[in-house]
Amino acid sequence: MKALTTRSLAILALAATAVAMPVAAHAATRSLSRPLSSHVESARATSAICDKVSGATVSKIIGYSLPNATSLVVSTKATAATLGVASVTTLCTYGAYTSMASIERIVSLSYETLSKALSVSQMEGLVNKSTAKAKFTFQPLSGLGAPAFYYIDTESGITGQGIDVEADSLHYVNASVETKTVSKATLSALATLAKKL
Repeated sequence: MKALTTRSLAILALAATAVAMPVAAHAATRSLSRPLSSHVESARATSAICDKVSGATVSKIIGYSLPNATSLVVSTKATAATLGVASVTTLCTYGAYTSMASIERIVSLSYETLSKALSVSQMEGLVNKSTAKAKFTFQPLSGLGAPAFYYIDTESGITGQGIDVEADSLHYVNASVETKTVSKATLSALATLAKKL
């Protein structure tokens, strides 16, 4: 399987980039086949957070059957590259990487905690600086009851998309998929579901 990068700021750290901030879960799914970034302090595959949203619940929204989530908790250190922000991200991945085609059916939800707040423009700058191989597009998004943004990224012939929602200035939730065929309405419903994490 070809190496892929992450999209979520929080997951950028996992993804082999230098940043771990809130565009979090989305990118993480692409980076699981890569070594962890030197900025990642620790990663472990255990978290009760993912048990809060079942595979059956995600399946009802996405329209096909998915198993319960596997989890990965990623901690990153505060560095100059991350504007002095440390983070802890729990990534909940629904589906398995059994082939390149299977990537398009995976759904990721995540919950991220930052040590201090960042503006959306700071997050965008960190993502774009850290992911030279991927092209990101960000758009503000309304209607989710909190500040949010929608993003699309393309790398290695795969287009992914996701929504990050600010729970408060230090906590973010994210929903992402590795395909361009999922509607914004479906992603919004998944992002609302991620608030349960």
